[in-house]
Amino acid sequence: VQVLREAQDLGADSATTGLMLARLFVGLGDSEQATLQLELAARALHEADRLPEAVTAWRELVRLQPGRCDYARECAELMVWSGDKESAVEVLRSALNVHRGAGHPASDELLLTMYELLAKLDPAEVMAHEWLAKAYERRRDRDGATAQLRLSAAAQEKSGDDPNLARTLERILELDPHQVDVLDWLAKVRLRLKQDGLAGLLWTKAADA
Repeated sequence: VQVLREAQDLGADSATTGLMLARLFVGLGDSEQATLQLELAARALHEADRLPEAVTAWRELVRLQPGRCDYARECAELMVWSGDKESAVEVLRSALNVHRGAGHPASDELLLTMYELLAKLDPAEVMAHEWLAKAYERRRDRDGATAQLRLSAAAQEKSGDDPNLARTLERILELDPHQVDVLDWLAKVRLRLKQDGLAGLLWTKAADA
């Protein structure tokens, strides 16, 4: 460890020495120092446009600190830049799942960017759309919330999840009760759920809107 630190001080490649130090610290059980060295290495590799190596370093960092949403976002964004959208989705999902449990603290702004990226990469990710809809509602962005709920509804329609689809469409109507296409859509869902009476009421509302 001392030899590598001295090499760093003398101007040796910070990415290479950082990775070597990180792996030594992992072996020594010092996750704090390993994290520090991995982050330095990952950023140095990124700045040097050594993207495959940078992605590998970020992956190691995310595995070492699975609850750090900031690391996961950096890793996912670089994966997208490198053309690996599938891996980016996996990294985002994993970090957000850990965060919902007992992860590292993350700001609302950071979470917003992560969920927006996840929703963009996987339009069928209902969980992301629903989180974003609630976030936009808190910001009094009715149009933004409605757009996310519509995306969620489209995914639920495609998967045949009629009970949750009905709940999503009801939420859209809570935001704007005069959306005729949503009234008609919900009526058809109620009909599929064998709720003919509710379907009839919805079609009446649609005709009066």
